[in-house]
Amino acid sequence: MMVGIVINLTTLEAGTRGTTKKEYKMINKKAFTLTELLIALGIIGEIAAMSIPSTINKIHNASLATSLKSNVGAIQQIVSDQLVLKRTKDLNDTDLATSEGFFGKLNDAQKCVDTTECWADTYKTLDGVTNDTYNPRPDDAIKLKNGAVIGYTPETTEGALDIAWITIDLNGPERPNIIGRDFFTFGITKTGIIHGQRTVNKGTCDTGTECFNALMKNNWKMPKKADYYNTDQEWDPDTGECTNCED
Repeated sequence: MMVGIVINLTTLEAGTRGTTKKEYKMINKKAFTLTELLIALGIIGEIAAMSIPSTINKIHNASLATSLKSNVGAIQQIVSDQLVLKRTKDLNDTDLATSEGFFGKLNDAQKCVDTTECWADTYKTLDGVTNDTYNPRPDDAIKLKNGAVIGYTPETTEGALDIAWITIDLNGPERPNIIGRDFFTFGITKTGIIHGQRTVNKGTCDTGTECFNALMKNNWKMPKKADYYNTDQEWDPDTGECTNCED
């Protein structure tokens, strides 16, 4: 749309000079048409629609990773305190030998009545496949004040290196309910070492233990895709310690 504007100005000159009139030529100015404005707004809307969800997911994932690190740190402290208080190197000689003993060390915790109260109905892998076979949800679980649900399963296999396995959903039945996002599993050795799966699983995150290893190894930074995971840790079968983990 062309807008023509004629401007006649009277210029006052300083001093004793009189006034002179100057006729200004028509100034042509271009403005956006309504159609052009609508197109521009549409483009901005498309960019926002593509970028905002991605940004929100990054923030949410970072929050979940921080929550996992915090919960694991609290559990590690409980483990360390038990070894010191009981003056032992074997957690079987501590209160952590039973789920009741472990739960008793957690403050402001509420016992879960059944699995539907604290866990999601199903959990999916990062690529969207439902995987409940290798990711069981323990009946014996509690819900913390921060919203996390923790299941504690004592290891009953004779000669096993672990005292128990812990399953955690960082926000209970709330979404995303994805293995490697808010659902993880990790073990605690009799000597107090927290670990994920003790096998070589490069590029996989199908189970809570695989994903836990990878996230811990990546300094608690959550990846975008499943192919990030590289749990190439090697474990000594006698001591239960990782032989190639960085300090």
